[in-house]
Amino acid sequence: MGERFSSYFFAGEWEWRPGIPEELGRLDTICFVRQWQSQDFDQVLAQKTTHAWTGRISGESAGYVCVQFIPPELEILRLGVIPEFRNQGLARKILKELESWARTVGGETIFLEVHETNHPARRLYAGRGFQEVKIRKGHYTNPPGNALLLRKTLG
Repeated sequence: MGERFSSYFFAGEWEWRPGIPEELGRLDTICFVRQWQSQDFDQVLAQKTTHAWTGRISGESAGYVCVQFIPPELEILRLGVIPEFRNQGLARKILKELESWARTVGGETIFLEVHETNHPARRLYAGRGFQEVKIRKGHYTNPPGNALLLRKTLG
């Protein structure tokens, strides 16, 4: 029997597995306005430094993360949770899984960029111990805005 995932709204069997480009592209299309397609994931996952995983609940794809790992640093390239699983702690679960993996492979620091107006994501990352280290003015075009560069040092 695998690990359980439960929230106020949902409970089910949790599965964490390597992501495949077709599934990642489908999830990204659901999660974001500016989507990556499966061929985009094909290209980044062809690099030995890039890794991706999907989280499934009771067999249903619910979220994913794609990272670049150049020891000892990781950069989160994409992290998404499909709408019906949002606000239930799944993104925190994905980050915990990623942090656990990072520690086992010698990761010391995780970086990511987030749109300054993405307040739910900013709360998530702050709650997991990420700190703002830089503002990239005018980085985003759709919607326009600044990117916040966040960092978490793994203990």
